[in-house]
Amino acid sequence: MATRKRKADEDGDESMASTSPAISARTLSRPSKKFRSHEVIGRPLSLPRLLETLDTAQLRTVLERICERHPEIGQEVTSGAPRPTVNSAVTVLDDYRRKLKESVPYGESSPEYTYYRVKDSLVALLDALSDFTPQFLPPMKPSRPSP
Repeated sequence: MATRKRKADEDGDESMASTSPAISARTLSRPSKKFRSHEVIGRPLSLPRLLETLDTAQLRTVLERICERHPEIGQEVTSGAPRPTVNSAVTVLDDYRRKLKESVPYGESSPEYTYYRVKDSLVALLDALSDFTPQFLPPMKPSRPSP
């Protein structure tokens, strides 16, 4: 039996004809040679390089957001971070003291105005004092009952 090529049916499936290798070979153009472009394209910074650019306040904000979204990371930060030193606590408290001093209005002003002007700074300083004080107190020893 002689092998014969099938002819495309005019009333047959058009998709069959469009996938024919002979037709697709004719319609494909040769890909043009790719030229190397010397353009610099933007890409995001690596994590260590990005962290280098953040100041203390920005880094603190990013870390607080991550810890709020993922409490387990917050626990790990709390357990892994070194305890504050007296010098670091004094530096923080001095910053709060400076902000309180700067919030005091100049010249004569009403007591209400002065109160509302210094309230936030005063509360922040007192909160920091109440947070840092227990860190530097000696641990409580259980008291023994008297016989």
